[in-house]
Amino acid sequence: MKVKLIKKVDLSEYGKEWEGCYLDFLSPSFEVIKPLLEVGEEKDQQKATEKVFVVLGELFVGGKVVTDEGVKDITKDDLSILPIELINKSVTLLAGTPSPK
Repeated sequence: MKVKLIKKVDLSEYGKEWEGCYLDFLSPSFEVIKPLLEVGEEKDQQKATEKVFVVLGELFVGGKVVTDEGVKDITKDDLSILPIELINKSVTLLAGTPSPK
């Protein structure tokens, strides 16, 4: 059984064209998020990156982002094309790291 609590990464701070854009993820249990918490200990950067995208993919619900073709819906298969800033923002939210705001 999974508790369906959605965590939203609001992307409107990136400007007017990003208004209404977001990334939605299921709020993870500790068991699901554990690999993300261990990424810093991983010596192999490729393995660390793979762990991040596996967890994000498992938790991804949906989203909208600005592309060179306009605002588009994305799927978990599109996560790897996102700017690293959005990946970091998502991991921070999911790991429960407090926002500086």
